[in-house]
Amino acid sequence: MSFLQKDEISNGPLEAKKLRKEALKYVLIFKQLCLDLDEAEHAMKEVHKGVCGTHIGDRALVSKITRAGYYWPTLIKDCMEFLRRCDER
Repeated sequence: MSFLQKDEISNGPLEAKKLRKEALKYVLIFKQLCLDLDEAEHAMKEVHKGVCGTHIGDRALVSKITRAGYYWPTLIKDCMEFLRRCDER
């Protein structure tokens, strides 16, 4: 994550090559880590089902996910759809 934020590597050329390759899997937008669809679904489940508290509503879910440093372009819509599918609500 530090490499994505600062674009600095201090562990030599071999480590730099490995880190650059690994970093291609991640995107930061305004210092927030963007998630792919599977990661986003996992984050919503974890936050909603209690890792970060009890079952919560859409605005609270969006807020907790963004405060944790995550983002994806359809975050709000996805959280609303996720909560509609939640059979435990």
